[in-house]
Amino acid sequence: MSKALTIRGIPDNCLIKFIGKENFAISGSSNISDHLILEDMSNDTCLLDPLKGGRANINTNNLSVVINEIADPDSHALTLLKSMKLCDTIGKPVINPPRHILNTDREMIYKTLSKIKGLHIPKTVKLNPKSPHDIVSCIYNNKLNYPMLIREAGSHGGESLTLLENAQQVERLYHLALDGRKYYLTEYAEYKDDDGQYAKHRLAVVGGKVFLRHVIVSNSWMIHSNSRKHSFISKEKALQTAFEEEKKFHIQKIVSKIYRELKLDYFGIDCAINDKSEMLIFEVNANMNILINGHNHADEYIAPIKFALSNLIKEKSQRV
Repeated sequence: MSKALTIRGIPDNCLIKFIGKENFAISGSSNISDHLILEDMSNDTCLLDPLKGGRANINTNNLSVVINEIADPDSHALTLLKSMKLCDTIGKPVINPPRHILNTDREMIYKTLSKIKGLHIPKTVKLNPKSPHDIVSCIYNNKLNYPMLIREAGSHGGESLTLLENAQQVERLYHLALDGRKYYLTEYAEYKDDDGQYAKHRLAVVGGKVFLRHVIVSNSWMIHSNSRKHSFISKEKALQTAFEEEKKFHIQKIVSKIYRELKLDYFGIDCAINDKSEMLIFEVNANMNILINGHNHADEYIAPIKFALSNLIKEKSQRV
């Protein structure tokens, strides 16, 4: 029986997240292998420690493919470098090579994808502020326009995310830890529809093929999984149908260009899609929650993604 090796990494700050009774999570991981059934293939896991030196002791007998699940270059820079060296040493096909993951921080995504036709990605710059004045200087030097968003690098799910509408609000940012750690500034792009509502599409990309994961409608621009309201279900279903029947063909063309630029086997996209099938990008990364079913009707969208991922891993394993 052939074998897969899943590589995970402890964050650079060595913290884990407590998410419930006896449930812990290591952030910055795509966590795909826990949700897949790999037929005729066993799966070993290697957890890389950013502080521990030496080489990982890996049994490569029957090993045919490596699944790099370390997915956040901001929170896991050290273990991504270790994963890259480990993958090079093993010399087997790799799902999401760490050297390509290292090129997916928010600023690099903006620079890489900003010229793709049919796609708008707001200008994003990274900074290491020690005072609100440093933020003001960064805004001026990079010619950023208000309103804009500031967030701590490596944070997800709206954590530490603040909307800045003017310079006066920047001067009152002392609630943030301005100690030289990395932040991102991103110009805010309005995407409210004619009903005064916001719709966020989450897409999964597997081997270059796009899949719709979900659509969430909200009265707020900041949308996350807990934003879902029963009153918007019919509108969400209508948008899902419109995507599959009208927009998917056009979106696939854009996604194919993103896929070629990023060189990743698997990643997620959070975006808004207008009536012209143009994409407003919020996030593009391999760290996105795609396979966890937190909604009663999600299986019909998750199942094809799981199937595509399992086939992708199987195909890569046969290239040995």
